[in-house]
Amino acid sequence: MVKALADKRWLTSRIASSGIRLHIGIFTISLAWLAAVYGAAYLDHTTTLPSTGKGFFQHDGYIVWHLMTPVALSLSLWSLERFRQILERPEPHFIRSADGSREFYELRAWHLSSLNLHSRFIWILGLGVVTGALCTTLILTQVINPQATYGNDVFNALRYKLGYYVTNTYLAISWTMLVPFSLYIVLHITFSMANLLHHARRLRVLHIDLFHPDNCGGLSDFGDLNLRLTLYYVPIIISLIALAETHIRRYTSLLLPAFILPIVLVAQALIGVLTMYRAVQSEKRQQMENLKELLCDTLDAPQDVQGGVTALLLWKHIHGVNALPYSDSARFIQFILPALSLAVGILQVKLM
Repeated sequence: MVKALADKRWLTSRIASSGIRLHIGIFTISLAWLAAVYGAAYLDHTTTLPSTGKGFFQHDGYIVWHLMTPVALSLSLWSLERFRQILERPEPHFIRSADGSREFYELRAWHLSSLNLHSRFIWILGLGVVTGALCTTLILTQVINPQATYGNDVFNALRYKLGYYVTNTYLAISWTMLVPFSLYIVLHITFSMANLLHHARRLRVLHIDLFHPDNCGGLSDFGDLNLRLTLYYVPIIISLIALAETHIRRYTSLLLPAFILPIVLVAQALIGVLTMYRAVQSEKRQQMENLKELLCDTLDAPQDVQGGVTALLLWKHIHGVNALPYSDSARFIQFILPALSLAVGILQVKLM
């Protein structure tokens, strides 16, 4: 085990070798645990609770959270595998051979190692684990007397022993391990994308192909991945809305994520795409300026009409290149951000 973890590609290599089996395993374990939670509630006679109580079948917030946790984890691992595929191509089309390319590939290796938890920034993940542990402690404290916190009884309260241990063990694993790890991966991918593209521009090895079939400079792989990273927040938002609908009162572990989430979501979406947008826009501007001189010369001396027409067609093509690096197949996902913003707004209204 220790030897495996010492491998600087231990995580990405296992994701690549496991393929769909890894994701099937994640969902199988989660569903099996949900069945165990139901079994505990059945033995505790808490599948339903009287009055405003929330038994197993009444606690939409928990059931949604339980089901959405593996979705978020699976999305983060899928994003990591896609990022690895983009970076580990033998000759990435977005990098030109130049003096600075060696430095870029060294930086790429460092980022991939860091995503495999081999870097000094592992303390950030540790901070997330500690924060998750504090949230777990808060949850365990809240269910001692759920009426005081939630305004209603719950099937995983301390007095329902089986439900308390089986349900809250899953919540503890989610908060202390799965959520910090998946969020670390998602945020790290965005940081790595922006950092690598920034250094590629600085080293003058970033190749913006204005004639690439994706019509956005050849960066659509990065753009599509950055756009799909926002999908990670969908299950979290759905879970928070379900929890807000379930409980009568509002509590700290619900309010804090609801108000921090929009900031993280918007920052992540913008940081990744801005680097790509600036790179494509800069290349477009430079090439259009070069063609402008040729067009002006043609207007002043119209003998070479054919050359002027060619330059004009090139200028129009370059002008039409999309600086937002999304492929046609992923453009429908552009509606995710407005939809997520609306969902967060609904959540915050419910919390008021």
